[in-house]
Amino acid sequence: MHIPRHQSHLGFTLIEVLIALGIMVVITTLSLVDFRTADSQSASNFGAQLLVSDLRSVALKALGGERFQGKTPGGWGVYFEEDSNQYIIFADLDNDRNYDFKEKYKAVALDSGIKISWQNYSIGSLVFNESDAKPYAAGLPVNSGAGDVVIVLKNSAGAEIKSIFVNPAGAVNF
Repeated sequence: MHIPRHQSHLGFTLIEVLIALGIMVVITTLSLVDFRTADSQSASNFGAQLLVSDLRSVALKALGGERFQGKTPGGWGVYFEEDSNQYIIFADLDNDRNYDFKEKYKAVALDSGIKISWQNYSIGSLVFNESDAKPYAAGLPVNSGAGDVVIVLKNSAGAEIKSIFVNPAGAVNF
């Protein structure tokens, strides 16, 4: 069988190989950039969901009168420090609506790139009252005059990622 001359050189030229490699490098670079962005967004979404879940859990503990260290606390709360990625869940045993180290239930750390701050109230303890789960922010009742407690999650550059709202009735929402 005779192979025509124009079909005898099967394969790729150097230029075709270089173009294919260039396309693969561009696609790989773009996918890595998107992956890093998605990973950062995923961590912030997870952090916001974890905090909302913990706040709702604390409100339910207060409403249900859950005991801690053999006592019924005056409420359950979450203690925050400005620009930290951590918070402490606690039982308000002395009924002062503030966190004391002996009241610690557990500490929670979010991703290190997330920082927590507040709007409308001074940052500190957010306590849900034992009988009706009404919230108190930094010792003061959350009321419609000052608005909701707004807990803001920020990235390491200080840009807002997510806001969580606690209204005067104790409802927690994104």
